[in-house]
Amino acid sequence: MSDIKIIDEYYVGPARIRLIDRGNRDYLYQVTYDDEEVLRLKDLLRKTYDFLTSLPIGKKFGSRKVFLPTEITDDIIVDTVKKVFNVSEDKVPLILYLIKKELKFKELQELIDDPYIEDITIVGAGPVWVRHSKIIEYDPEADYIPTNIVIPSINDVIKLQHYLAQKVGKVLSTSS
Repeated sequence: MSDIKIIDEYYVGPARIRLIDRGNRDYLYQVTYDDEEVLRLKDLLRKTYDFLTSLPIGKKFGSRKVFLPTEITDDIIVDTVKKVFNVSEDKVPLILYLIKKELKFKELQELIDDPYIEDITIVGAGPVWVRHSKIIEYDPEADYIPTNIVIPSINDVIKLQHYLAQKVGKVLSTSS
């Protein structure tokens, strides 16, 4: 049995990223959060998300009108958590990132935000795979590596496909 080695560790927003060498050229991209902190904020996150996504169309925030949840800016999120929910300054960055994650690319957000990821692949239910520049630097013969982000079922893959297509203004159709 080989020793597990952490190749690199860094943060993408509040998510801790670890690149792990499990031996025999078996690598893992691991995303973790301070679970205790996220759990404590869960109720506040739900309230903030519900508030932001229930804004009436054309509601004015500052000098800007918001028409869709995707048009909600960082400033609007920060103002909401500070003024509406009276959140302390030290919690704002974590809440901002988690709300943006929910409003944007959900479980893929860390992968999209990670500057070292060159490509993301989902081949069906199971782990999401990435091509990571630091792994390639560590092992030039390495290619895609699995992550601990798992899409549990084919139905979840299809939902994610439709969600992502909607985010970029495309329509998915099925063909034989």
